Amino acid sequence: MKKAKKLKKLPVFKNENEERDFWSTHDTADFFDLDKVHRYTLDILGALECWNVY
Repeated sequence: MKKAKKLKKLPVFKNENEERDFWSTHDTADFFDLDKVHRYTLDILGALECWNVY
């Protein structure tokens, strides 16, 4: 059995620029369990949109 990786706590961002700077230097795998990601595809008014939900 695979040992669960200890995830880091996601910081609170003051604004979108601060969050963008953070993610440019950090890996999402350190904060989210990527084995539990679900991908959803929605077709709304013919515009295809995809979301990854954690």
